[in-house]
Amino acid sequence: MVDIHAILALTDFSAQGDRAVLRAAALAQQRGCLLKIMYAPSDLQGAVMTSDTSPVAHRPQTLRG
Repeated sequence: MVDIHAILALTDFSAQGDRAVLRAAALAQQRGCLLKIMYAPSDLQGAVMTSDTSPVAHRPQTLRG
């Protein structure tokens, strides 16, 4: 079994987000690991942050190598 030290649960304080946090809490308790909860506003879904913390639309890029 994988050794898990912490679980990160994201929520936007919606009902679905609440369920995700509760599930993550149950898993953390079962595994005896740390639970970290992070707020992720739903209006930023699909956005990434630039170095100046401005949200920008996410555009997938193909890596060449």
